[in-house]
Amino acid sequence: MEIFRNDCESWEGARPCSFQRKDMVKGCENCIYYNPVLGNVLLVEAGGLGSILRTSVVSKEIKNKHPNFRIQWLTHEGGAELLQHIPSVDGALITTPETLYVLEAQRFDTVINFESLPIYLALTAKLKAEKKFGFTMSDIGNLDLADNTSANLLRWQTDDYYRQRLNTKSVQRLLIEACGYEWSDQNYDLITRVDDDEKINNLVRQHIINYSEKTRFVGLNIGSSLKHNAKRWDPKKYYELAQKINSDDSTNDVEFFILAGPEEVVAYEEIKKMHTELGLKTLHLLGREQSVSEFLSLIKRCDIVISADTFGMHAAIGLNKRVISLHGPQPQQEILLSNDSGAKIHLNLECSPCFAGQNTDCPNKVQAKCMTDIQVGQVAEVLSKELYLLNK
Repeated sequence: MEIFRNDCESWEGARPCSFQRKDMVKGCENCIYYNPVLGNVLLVEAGGLGSILRTSVVSKEIKNKHPNFRIQWLTHEGGAELLQHIPSVDGALITTPETLYVLEAQRFDTVINFESLPIYLALTAKLKAEKKFGFTMSDIGNLDLADNTSANLLRWQTDDYYRQRLNTKSVQRLLIEACGYEWSDQNYDLITRVDDDEKINNLVRQHIINYSEKTRFVGLNIGSSLKHNAKRWDPKKYYELAQKINSDDSTNDVEFFILAGPEEVVAYEEIKKMHTELGLKTLHLLGREQSVSEFLSLIKRCDIVISADTFGMHAAIGLNKRVISLHGPQPQQEILLSNDSGAKIHLNLECSPCFAGQNTDCPNKVQAKCMTDIQVGQVAEVLSKELYLLNK
């Protein structure tokens, strides 16, 4: 009788595995590439791309401790695209009724749910698993703890005063500890694609014909999601920053890239208008229609990234870039920069953090004062120090 090893990580079932297709082995029985899956984990995070990337500290920790575990991740379409760049994840699943049936048929060693929507809470409650962390659904349909180790994370999520004034832990640490692991400064799990890296390198060469090994590339990440526009720094100030850095020190060999996504239409057009009028030779608009993969490669090409608290900042942290992050309505202590490189800029206003999403949510007479009062000179001083450290 033929032996089929459907517990192998390479097993596809509907067709021969990749080793058989490459004619490297005949059949399953005596396959030298047999590598059994020893555990099955489901991780649920379907928030913004920054939240998904931040949660990769958990999948990375699990994979480091259990390399033969299969880690599946339930998310949305945009999240699935990003998860292709998180090597600790074996499969990204998009939330559909069909997917939920597939998950209910499985048995898991661990289910981790960081989502609060009823569909995810109910799924967590129903799935068969030895251990569950994060959030689940109570008998009366409310959000409940899946395990007591997640209590601090739930407090962070439901107690504004605790989050504003008492919590000193980064979100990465809260997530790691919510799953019962010890915190040891774990960073995100993120890689880029070689073909996208080359595409971005070619794009840079088109914009900058002559640059040397001493040239430093600084990414100016100008936006945030439209849902959280209170986080944004005035796009004109990014342009003025590039002007100031090059005028203050003639020895600087710095080229600036504008980093922008599909939602940054207004901000991008403002900078484009200034650029048309002033023509700063060291500032380059590379478009705002890159895919997530290309955007990551563009950030990888930078030496330093300046950004508000948004996905571009998280991507730069994940790629171990020097990051200068600008903080206003969100708690700056929740952000952990990789290897302590870079700096966080915030004004320590009494009213901040207030968690305002839109500028109109700000109760002050001067809306979003925590961001608008961050001065170009203040950021330029920090950037000059980072360039000095980079060139030392």
